[in-house]
Amino acid sequence: MEIDSPQPRRRRSEKGARTRERIFQTALRRFQADGFHSASLRAIAEEAGVTPALCYRYFESKDALVGEVYGRLLDQWVERSRAMPAGTWTARTLWLTRMSMEVLGPYRPLLGALLMPMLQGHPTVSPLHNRDSREKGAPQFLRAVVEAEDAPRHAEELADAAYLAQLAILFFWAVDRSRDQRATQALLAAVEGASPLIGIGLKLPFVGPKLLAIGRSVRLGLMGEGQPGLTPEAVP
Repeated sequence: MEIDSPQPRRRRSEKGARTRERIFQTALRRFQADGFHSASLRAIAEEAGVTPALCYRYFESKDALVGEVYGRLLDQWVERSRAMPAGTWTARTLWLTRMSMEVLGPYRPLLGALLMPMLQGHPTVSPLHNRDSREKGAPQFLRAVVEAEDAPRHAEELADAAYLAQLAILFFWAVDRSRDQRATQALLAAVEGASPLIGIGLKLPFVGPKLLAIGRSVRLGLMGEGQPGLTPEAVP
């Protein structure tokens, strides 16, 4: 009796990569159609044409699948952020925010489907609590402020506030029902128009501390106690 020769390693790895990608793409469709909580790995495996055991081999949980989504998008975002133009810190942080929407554009319906667990503070689905999201995203906002042509005092606090503001805008963008998300674009334009006033206000002794205090309160409410702040050393 002949024994089949083992498949070459390269062909096996290519087949495994295709299977993994098929499971991943199927999960994206199921999350978008059913929502994060209702979609099951068993249903994802069945639609992808693999056994549940094989599905678990590639992705041990739904959190792992969402982590893969964020990881891919964050890598694209970080790579594109290297082309950040020179300018004021408000212009640079708004540029990062707009670029986030460009990268996330194809996944906007998925983000809308994941919105509820995001708002519930799910440790993986919520960008506020996803460690990989903060470790890759927040330092770019710090770089945008620290390396700006008008780098302000309290750069770390302002960078963190800009990062949180970006997430808030992305939440709004994910559910924006206006045509072509014009409401979000109008919001960004309004923020851009008000940015000189923000810069002036931060320099005024009777306004600046109050603006920073508002930012700290928002951060505390969103992140809770004991969350690490940004530091200049975090800038790549």
